[in-house]
Amino acid sequence: MVASLNVEYKMPVNYGDELTLVLDISRVGNGSFTVRHMGNRQGATVFTGTTVVVPLDPESNHPRKLTAEERAYLSRFAG
Repeated sequence: MVASLNVEYKMPVNYGDELTLVLDISRVGNGSFTVRHMGNRQGATVFTGTTVVVPLDPESNHPRKLTAEERAYLSRFAG
């Protein structure tokens, strides 16, 4: 579940512009993790942002803790 989404737009982007997207994990907690994202066009940053993701238990649809395996996997992408 997306708990929080923040985007800061630095400059306009037009339909058809080619963007390079850079994503990494900026934080791994016990019950959530944060994805950091950045969009570039021809070397210029056009947006930055973060998304906080909370895993849900599929049966109860309630938030759950990340497993040790999930935390280890996400940590591989830490920036």
